[in-house]
Amino acid sequence: HFEAEHRMLHKNGEAIWVLTRGAITYKDSLGWRAAGSLTDITLRKRAEEQALYDAMHDGISYKKG
Repeated sequence: HFEAEHRMLHKNGEAIWVLTRGAITYKDSLGWRAAGSLTDITLRKRAEEQALYDAMHDGISYKKG
C-alpha cells in the first residue's frame, strides 16, 4: 500500500495538492496488478494552513497612534 500528499502543477499554472494512493496485488510473489487514485485535496490543505495561522495569531489588530 502506498499513500502520499504532494503538490502538482495544474495545466492552468496553479499549484494544487494531491493525495496519491495505490496498491499492488501479488500473484506467486510477483507484482500482478496495480490500482491507484489521485484526489485533489487543495481545499483541505488550505483549511489546514488557515487553522494553523489562526492558532498562531490572536486576530487582534494593533494600531499605532
